[in-house]
Amino acid sequence: MVERVYDVTGMSCAACSARVKRTMDKLESVSHCEVNLLTGKMTLDYDETALDFPQIQAAIEKAGYGVREPEPENVQPEKEEEQERTASSRRLLVAAICAAPVFYLNISHMIPAITPPVPAIFHIYPVLNALIQLVLAFVVLWCGRGLFVRGYRSLFAKSPNMDTLVAIGATAAMLESLYAAVMIALGNSAYLHRLYCESAAVVVTLVMAGRYLEERAKRRTGDALRALEALRPNVAHVVRGGVTVDLDASRLSVGDEIIIRPGEAIPADAVVLEGRTGVDESMLTGESMPVEKREGSEVIGGSQNLDGSIRARVTAGAGESVLARIIKLVEDAQSRQAPVARLADKVAGIFVPAVMGIALLAAIAWAIAGQSVDFCINVAIGVLVVACPCALGLATPASVMTGTGRSASLGVLFKSGEALERLAGIRTVVFDKTGTLTWGKPVLTDVVTYGMERDEALSLCAAAETRSEHPVGRAICRAASGMALREVTDFTALPGRGVEAKVEGVALLAGTRSLMEERGVDFSAAKADEDRFYAEGKTLVYAAREGKLFALFAAADELRPESRLLVKRLGELGIQSYLLTGDNSMSARAAAAQCGIPESRVIAGVLPGKKAETVAQLRRQSPTAMVGDGINDAPALTEADIGIAVSGEGHGRATDIAVDAADVVLMHGGLGQVYDAIQLSRASMRNIRENLFWAFAYNTVCIPAAAGVFYAFGGGLLNPVWAGAAMALSSICVVSNALRLRWYRPKALDTAKS
Repeated sequence: MVERVYDVTGMSCAACSARVKRTMDKLESVSHCEVNLLTGKMTLDYDETALDFPQIQAAIEKAGYGVREPEPENVQPEKEEEQERTASSRRLLVAAICAAPVFYLNISHMIPAITPPVPAIFHIYPVLNALIQLVLAFVVLWCGRGLFVRGYRSLFAKSPNMDTLVAIGATAAMLESLYAAVMIALGNSAYLHRLYCESAAVVVTLVMAGRYLEERAKRRTGDALRALEALRPNVAHVVRGGVTVDLDASRLSVGDEIIIRPGEAIPADAVVLEGRTGVDESMLTGESMPVEKREGSEVIGGSQNLDGSIRARVTAGAGESVLARIIKLVEDAQSRQAPVARLADKVAGIFVPAVMGIALLAAIAWAIAGQSVDFCINVAIGVLVVACPCALGLATPASVMTGTGRSASLGVLFKSGEALERLAGIRTVVFDKTGTLTWGKPVLTDVVTYGMERDEALSLCAAAETRSEHPVGRAICRAASGMALREVTDFTALPGRGVEAKVEGVALLAGTRSLMEERGVDFSAAKADEDRFYAEGKTLVYAAREGKLFALFAAADELRPESRLLVKRLGELGIQSYLLTGDNSMSARAAAAQCGIPESRVIAGVLPGKKAETVAQLRRQSPTAMVGDGINDAPALTEADIGIAVSGEGHGRATDIAVDAADVVLMHGGLGQVYDAIQLSRASMRNIRENLFWAFAYNTVCIPAAAGVFYAFGGGLLNPVWAGAAMALSSICVVSNALRLRWYRPKALDTAKS
């Protein structure tokens, strides 16, 4: 099976996307299909040995739509899109200019109390009035011919859509108007009231205006993605044979040496060979503060070099860079449906045929009730025009696209709309300890000496540990940085136990309790201290000089400062936190106590292979998210309902490590982004529910109003022109509501209300 993304053309509403999905699902070689109305993209999983693109194209074209393979990366369709938008605005302008006088001449049809003045010649020659209206109406229909082409093509393909409803309604109005014009020409001026040119012209104009505004609003939902794409640098300064030449950044290869000058965008992922600078990575990671870079530091393509010139070696090609993968991640999230969208798709699949049936039944019912032909036509056209599956189809993808785009700008990357939805329903969060709740590297926390000054003891032990690679030994050396260097000879590493050496000619031993026992060192003086440190879950190093204990060092993997507050805030959201770690239970319980996680929710001593099984057990009790560093936790991240990979210092970049395992990637690395991600997902789901409510409510009220249900009980009848305005307004309202997410700002951990 392979996954491919295709561009589908000709879709105008949720009924269209539902039809395309049904068409693909009928093909035996297709295992999964998703169609996004907002982006016009179809994601298809299929057996490429049994199905090829021409077969896919034939099936979709038979359904009444078009399909094409995505443009290569080096092809820029923006110019063509801009030209189409310009042409669309011109057609709308011409249609509006022509529809205005038609509306004026027939305003009394809609508001009987208003009879606008018209030139006297229209009363003398009513046929002139009819001909002018017909000509202007046909100009409008020509400007909106795309609606008719798509509408009737879909109808003949037995997949009617929103355009079909508009096309049938406008056609019926124009046919009736043509008949009335003929009767007027034959001398029956009473047929002036049977002209429905305004219904056709104004409705088509309003639909065009609604689509134009809708497209503008929809385009804004992708602003975050376009901002990321704009970060791609165009030019790179490459060192070739000692000479610096300018090349297209897309042609850079792994191993190329590049120069990045102050104020320039970094053209590719690279490692710094020479120089120091500050780099602004805010658009990629959400971190507002510049990040210092020096020799050996990694820089991300697309980030901004600030104040220094650096020389670097390229580590990833254009298509494999962090920026490229982030863009791909956001694109995938915006093209994939959230499960809640399936409800809209199911409704839309039967919506348009049902509306056509309602329009016909309403017209017949009023004819049987004795109403005039004019009234029945008005009712049928009104029902056809007011029904709007557009709003229904846009409700979910507009929110998902805006929500994932806003999340990306804050450094939270969702892999799919499904991940966005599922995270909102999480009730349990499982945290890895090392590198997630903690920094992932031990720091020296305590020094207890026996018959020696603290600094003297620290200096002696650090000297012995200088050549050691053990993490605790490195922590002791870091704590002693800045102290005077001591002469070290006869250094020997004792794997798993410690080190021995001569410091300034005196034998020194540093290591575990078992090493002290082995060498006959009396450590009874440290009994009370070691019991206390063990209870706190700390790692101990004993130091002896000439066989006598002189110090006890305690080190611990320090908790991240935001860990405790995050657990508290999650509790306020109704989410319980668990600690899952391979460390010993004493260390795990100590870390959990500092975070505020109850001992009953601490699961310690779990090997990486068993973490996934533990997460599976928890998710059977409630929806569960796993937060880890994306390396050893990959199986557990995959097993959870939502896997959240934390990036940043101490992890490597999560886009390189955990993007395949996790559903959500936190680029900034701070645990506060877990809180951000949950808030963003819940805000997006609220927005989706609001959109779906208003889309359903709109149709629930407007279709009966257009069918004359309220009129039958003494109320008013929804005129086709006002029906068209309401239809256009509903789609604009849904997309505009989704756009509110662009300005959503999650509460910070330290400012959220308790």
